[in-house]
Amino acid sequence: MPLYYDIHTHRKHCDDDVLALINRDKSFAQMNGICSMGLHPWYLEQIQDEWAALEKMAQSKHVLAIGECGLDKVCTTKWTLQLSYFEKQIHLANQLGKPLIIHCVRAYEEVLQLLKQATVPVIFHGFNKQLPLAKRLWEQNYYLSFGAALGQIGSPCSSLVQIMPLSQLFLETDQQAKYTIQEIYTIASNLRGISVLEFQAHIQDNFRLIFKQ
Repeated sequence: MPLYYDIHTHRKHCDDDVLALINRDKSFAQMNGICSMGLHPWYLEQIQDEWAALEKMAQSKHVLAIGECGLDKVCTTKWTLQLSYFEKQIHLANQLGKPLIIHCVRAYEEVLQLLKQATVPVIFHGFNKQLPLAKRLWEQNYYLSFGAALGQIGSPCSSLVQIMPLSQLFLETDQQAKYTIQEIYTIASNLRGISVLEFQAHIQDNFRLIFKQ
């Protein structure tokens, strides 16, 4: 049984005590182990033809979530294209009954408006915003996932981990290589003032609840 859950990563883990949800967002031709699959807003103009493959592959029991998907006002992808494919992926997640993993950059109002259509659990990955937005999200029963930013002095997520409901919290490594998921658990548990073992138990419960594992 895994002790550590990495809810969003782009790197393969070799540790037996880690369950890593590897993100696949460019090509869906191959799949090894459990993963999440989605059309990332950065790459939409290059991989629109992958939509049919995503619809087919996402039905696999090995695909636990749809995403990362969402909206990004900093990237160069056409806004109308982002809106269209984000909405499609919300509907796909609803159809399959699989959680959504959200990428959101400077577009929270638009993302939240479209998420009113979602009937599945929603995880905002790599969250590093201030308390008012965080509270708004967890009060709507969304989940927040934190990563390497927890180790940065002055990061908003450092204080959020201390006060937010543990029942709506996940941890991740994403693309960074500075911290392992084990180290992120240690940082988070120290911030919260509880043992790593207790933190593990909470995240395991969260994972089992929304991924039915």
